[in-house]
Amino acid sequence: MASQGSQSTEHYPTKHESTIKDAIASISAMEKELDELASQVSEMKKKLVAFAESRADQAKSEIIEQANREAQAYLDSVRKEAQAEALKIIDKGNKDTEALKKRTAGSISSAVDVIIRSVLSI
Repeated sequence: MASQGSQSTEHYPTKHESTIKDAIASISAMEKELDELASQVSEMKKKLVAFAESRADQAKSEIIEQANREAQAYLDSVRKEAQAEALKIIDKGNKDTEALKKRTAGSISSAVDVIIRSVLSI
């Protein structure tokens, strides 16, 4: 009977224990996959932010270039208008000067005639 008193305490997994271990292994594998996905998402976020910043800088540069082109075109237009107006003013000034010279020449001639008559009549 001594052999009966020292019964073997071997433990054989039950069906429930095996199922639980499989579930734990599956959950552990899913956790590992989730961690990997989280890492990939984090890396993708960094790339996306870098890409967005790059595109924003590029767009900013393009907008500045376009604004500079438009400003230059406007300045060129204003400059041409100002030059045209200046030419008109210069032309009018030249015409007024010629008219004044003609009137002055006629007045000098008349003044000389008046002086000569005055001198001769004395």
